[in-house]
Amino acid sequence: MCSGVSQMTEFSGSPVIVGVDGSTAALVAARLAAEEAALRDSPLRIVHSFLWPAYQVPNYGVLRRDAERIVDEAVAAAGTTAPYTKISGHIVDGEPGAVLRMACRTAALVVLGPSDPAHHCAAVDSVVEHVAARTRCPVMVAHPRRQTGGPVLVGVDGSADSAAAVRFAAFEAAARDTDLVAVHVERDDGDADGLLADALAAVRQVAPQVKAQTRWIRGDPREVLVGESAAAQLVVVGARGHVRTLLGAVSYALLRNAQCPVAVVRN
Repeated sequence: MCSGVSQMTEFSGSPVIVGVDGSTAALVAARLAAEEAALRDSPLRIVHSFLWPAYQVPNYGVLRRDAERIVDEAVAAAGTTAPYTKISGHIVDGEPGAVLRMACRTAALVVLGPSDPAHHCAAVDSVVEHVAARTRCPVMVAHPRRQTGGPVLVGVDGSADSAAAVRFAAFEAAARDTDLVAVHVERDDGDADGLLADALAAVRQVAPQVKAQTRWIRGDPREVLVGESAAAQLVVVGARGHVRTLLGAVSYALLRNAQCPVAVVRN
């Protein structure tokens, strides 16, 4: 763990959780979760929710073996990525969103695979949005495309969740030994100097060794940050911004459309 990372005590010590369901996306998430656990020197818990079929008489033995196979494959993928990290696999009875919310109560981070594109126009009902909207710990969503050399990008809007996102982004940039870019986006002309200055001050406090820069961009925050994600290795945003909904429009758009992993953070 690089110097300065130990200052982020609120994100250290507790396990990293990853939810898996047997999909290719879940294996991508397992590998990313292993990397995050190694950065924190934390254990990794791989969780698969075991849910009985609703409209057929199940063969318990077959279903349980399938669940064990899903967990074993994810443990193997994570172990290849982070061979010195303590990794455990768990099968938990229950609905995926509820199982993960319970597991995340004592977690430093939860990692998930991307949402199913088939639900692109649906309400916030997928496991990813369910967990991101209702979990207190940071939620990171993997992406099949990984940009290894880009910066960590963080959205800044002056909200409490945004301030927490800046601290988390500083930790990630330090741990990944990369730059940080704090971006404020507005539809109209405005004065974001104070917001961006506060973001820089927070980065220096958390990880003074990180090279940080700020950008003020005019446009739709959702479209701009999704576009900027193409050159980043991670995008970090607050869960809600200044709105009172469980999940803000910007974080929702990034969870669905970002071109790199996304972390959603609450204060």
